[in-house]
Amino acid sequence: MQQEYFNQLKELLTKLKNNQGHFIIQNGKMDAENSGGNGYYCQLVKDSPKDLIRFEAVSHYFEKSLNKNLKPKFAALGFSLEKDENYAKDILLNSDRDVENTASEIVQIFEEIYNSDEHSVYDFDDQIEAIPEKPKKRKTTSNPAVSQPVQPPATTPKLSGRAWILIISLAIVGYVTFFGDDNKKSSSSKEVVYNSEWDASVQQVVDYLKSNYLNDPDSYKAVEWSNVVKLNDTKQVGFASYQVRHKYRAKNAFGGYITEEKLFKFDYQGNIVEVRDWMR
Repeated sequence: MQQEYFNQLKELLTKLKNNQGHFIIQNGKMDAENSGGNGYYCQLVKDSPKDLIRFEAVSHYFEKSLNKNLKPKFAALGFSLEKDENYAKDILLNSDRDVENTASEIVQIFEEIYNSDEHSVYDFDDQIEAIPEKPKKRKTTSNPAVSQPVQPPATTPKLSGRAWILIISLAIVGYVTFFGDDNKKSSSSKEVVYNSEWDASVQQVVDYLKSNYLNDPDSYKAVEWSNVVKLNDTKQVGFASYQVRHKYRAKNAFGGYITEEKLFKFDYQGNIVEVRDWMR
């Protein structure tokens, strides 16, 4: 692998080390329909800053020109292969040495297993999301030499038996009045867009992803749902009245899992009218 590609590979690994997201390195033009040796790729996926990194290399299940008997070579590098999956293993990137070793291993896969020429051209596609640093809390120190004023013990006023009976009665009446009415209202006036009480999902989003968007609907895995937010009371088709944010994992066109997070907007009838990537 030429030095410029090797340096770019190490830069992406270093970026992924302390952040989250994924990147793909592919020999030749980045095209899921490529075959005949131009569709060989590796990808690394990290769902959160503290997670293990999923390291995948394309198998013959997704690149038909690949030899089906490469399993021993990948096994020597710690990879396993499941039916209809890529070669895969979990790794950690905790140091510059880990970055260097992983970059060298990717080069080894391309040149010794996929038999790519050392002068081959490589494409990179990355979606790595930087994690903002949390503000450091200031430490407060106390001087043990300075005596603190002693506070008198708090006293709890004693209530008579009649007072307790009155308080309990009022509490029961208040609970029945307010919570009883709320339960009736919630069951009879549910919005057209709402979070499932079971798993917080929104059915319109799940249907949309599986029917219109995902390459492999069966690979869909929900990661996180926000609460549905009602934006306004507009009753016009096509105008956004609700929105929800959803994070999920699914297989991309190369057969590897990626994580995406999107914002979905709905009109007053519950139809999805806008879908865009969620930007933190």
